[in-house]
Formats: sequence, C-alpha cells, structure tokens
Amino acid sequence: MTWFNKVINEVVNDEKNKKDDDYEIIMPDQGPNRIPFHPKEDAVPQVACEVSVHRVDHEGLIVKVVPPAEAIPNETRGPIELVLLIDISKSMNDLAPVPPSGEGEESEQKGFTILDLTKHAACTIIESLNKHDTLCVVTFSTTCKVLFPTLPMDNNNKSLAKEKIMSMKPDNLTYLWSGMRLALDQLSGSPYMTAALKIFTDGQPNERLSNGVIAAMRRWCTERGLEGMPVPIHTFGFGYNLQDGLLQSIAEFGGGDYCFVPDASMLGTVFNHAVANLKVTYAHDAIITLSYPTILDLTEPGLYIGKATPKKVTSEVECAYMEYSINLRTIRFRQSRDLFFQLRDRSGELFKTSTGREIKWASAESGLFINNSTLSSAEIAFYVSRAMVVDFLSKLFPITERNEYKALLNDRIPANKDIQQLVSRLPAKKHLDDPFNLGLMKDLIGAENKKGEVKLALQIGSWQRWGRYYLSSLLMAH
Repeated sequence: MTWFNKVINEVVNDEKNKKDDDYEIIMPDQGPNRIPFHPKEDAVPQVACEVSVHRVDHEGLIVKVVPPAEAIPNETRGPIELVLLIDISKSMNDLAPVPPSGEGEESEQKGFTILDLTKHAACTIIESLNKHDTLCVVTFSTTCKVLFPTLPMDNNNKSLAKEKIMSMKPDNLTYLWSGMRLALDQLSGSPYMTAALKIFTDGQPNERLSNGVIAAMRRWCTERGLEGMPVPIHTFGFGYNLQDGLLQSIAEFGGGDYCFVPDASMLGTVFNHAVANLKVTYAHDAIITLSYPTILDLTEPGLYIGKATPKKVTSEVECAYMEYSINLRTIRFRQSRDLFFQLRDRSGELFKTSTGREIKWASAESGLFINNSTLSSAEIAFYVSRAMVVDFLSKLFPITERNEYKALLNDRIPANKDIQQLVSRLPAKKHLDDPFNLGLMKDLIGAENKKGEVKLALQIGSWQRWGRYYLSSLLMAH
C-alpha cells in the first residue's frame, strides 16, 4: 500500500451558484416549509475543489483545499434560504453604547437600544436578498414564535418582512434552545439552496438544560439520523454581557461563525461581512479524510468543539492504517482552507515504510506523489506560525463538561513573557517581507510603537472588558 494514497474531499456538489435562468418557479406543496424553486434539468453543476498535500520537512503536513473562484464565471449566485432567530428578551431593551470619541472618555449613549440595532441589521440583510431567496424570522424570549414565515424575497414580501421586524418589542426571559428548535423546523432541507441560520442575542440563556445547549443540539441531530447540524449556524453577540463561550460553541458545533458586536460602531462592518460570506458559500459540512501509516502520529493544533481523533482501520487485504477525517465546516468561493498537522514518527524511522522505502505524499486530485513541498518558505512559515498561534489562543478558552468555552480568569491569563516566548519561536519573524507573516506578527506584538491587539487584549484591564471577546473571535477566524 502506498501511504497518503488518498486525500478524499467529500464535499457534496449541491448545485449551488447557478444563474437566474437556471431556476424555474414551481407551485409549492402544502405546508410552510416548501420552497417554490427548483433547478432546471439542464443546469450546469459547479466545479470541484482542488486538494494538494505538502510535506514540511520533518515538522508536519500542510493540506490545501482550494475552491473555485466562482461556480460559473460571470454568472449570478444561487438562491439563499435564510432563517433569522432574534432575541427579544427584556435586556434587548438596554441602550446600546457607542465607542468613546477619545482616550479616557466614557462610552456615549445615542438613545438606540440593542433591539433597535438588531432591527436595523435584519432589515439590511433583507435588502441584500433577491426574489430567488427566501426568508423566515423567528423570535424567542419566554415564548418563541414564527414572526414571518418562509417566503420568497420579492419586493412585496421584503416590505412585509421589514414591517414585522420593526414591530418587535422586548418581552421577558431568554429561552435560546427553544428558539433554535423552532427555527430549525422552518428549514426546508432543499439541496438546491444555500441555507443558514443566524442567531442574534445580547445575553445569557435562562433555560434549564441538564447537559447544556450543545448536548441538546447533539440529541436533536441523533433523533433525525444526522451526524451534524443540517445548515451552518452563525451567532451574533451584542455588547459585553454575553455568555460568549456558549455562542462560540454553538457556532462551532453548527459549522458557522461567531461574531462579536461590541457596540454600534461595528454593526455595519460585521453584518456586511456576514452577508457577503453567505453569498459566496461553496459547500457546508465539507469533510476531508487523510489515510496514513500507523507508525505516524498526526495532530491538529488547538482545541475545539467536535475535534476529531484519528482512527485505526484494519483490512483483510491490506496492512492496518490510520484514518483522520476533519470537518472543514463551510467552504467559500475564492477562500482556500489550509490545514497544518504536526507530524511525529512513533517508531523513530521518520518517513520510512515497514519495507524501508521512503514514504511518498499524494494529492488525490492530481494523482501526483510529492516528496517536497512546492510552497515557498514564507508560505510554509505562515501556516506553521498560524498553527502555533491557534494552539496558544485555544488554551485561553478551555472547554467545560457542558461543551462550552470558558475564558480564563485574570490570574490565569498569560503574561507578556509568555507572548514573547511564543513570538521567539514563530518562523514568521524571519519573513517580515511577506504581508501575511507581517500581519500575523503585528497582531501579536504590534508595529511602530503600537502594541499588538493580542498583547493588549491579554492585559489585566482589558481581558474581562473586551479582550476575551476579541480573542475568541480571532481564534475562530484562524
């Protein structure tokens, strides 16, 4: 058997990103969840990802998954199915601060509540949709309800949806999981649409769930015969009174993104990026599988919810080997997914098979065997350094028994010497002429007499105020 003989990209080509003429209107069946769109039989499928495997000396392995720039060149995107889940609990009526105009000044109050900002954000999202997209709005507090049923976003329905959203009023408690269940029930399950659930909240759930929200999500999937959530779940947390570890865990388990919105000044930036990312979705729940000999030990840096572990595979006709499947979550057009694995040889005979031959590295897409990486030294330095930063940041947010992240207390956060020690080991510091390596170093230690955001976030006065929220978002971004 030739090791690393397969790198399997199990992305399901689900007919996304067709042009407008590729879709026809059909009469919907009875029920609120039927979507009146269906691809024509002659619609052109999208092209596949390119997958390559790169050996990094004796340190590890880089796997690059590169999606196409677009589904079909010069054509419009495919339809979107979007469900908005909005918190209308009492605390959403609190005033939303804006950042101070100068150093040492207090945050201003402009008279807008957090719910006002949420309404504005939701209406902005609606305006970005077209007649082929569908929208559903669910609200949650002590009770949950479908505020606006799943309907195509033509001009008339856009107006109706915005009227409903602007009519929202704050209620009482925060029953998050009840709202999530109702929102998930509104999804059609159509393989022809890019679907997503977006959750907007400002605080902490009040529901009494014995094992937590993540356990409830797992149970929901098991009851339906699913290995994971059927659509990406994105969480948006407003303000500083957040159970941010839970929101991050929900997004991670749901294959989505967690976005921290500290104040009104960041609202436009966060939601513009969120809508743009949704429109360039290539696939959700993409899985890549590596097969390699049992004498090797591959580990992915960092710790996260649902992190996989390699499994030993036995066969009657072949030698036993290891198999490592990693969920890439959402893949987006023009945005490569690059994975770095630390490599260790258990036997001491690094890169040798049981017959003494040198191990080859294979790319499933091209069928080529690669002994040495074709990546530049700067690119390799960036991937290795980024993996080291991820490993460092993940230790700031240990996972509890309820599968939720919990930020370290002030007396446990790393000191400046720990950051300097990390920086001293990063290969990126030798490639500051490369913009990616330079950007990574600036995040850590800053430039031109300015401290890096990571170092600032880890200061005692910043950590509980904003640092923990910023670094958890940065960790997810990496």
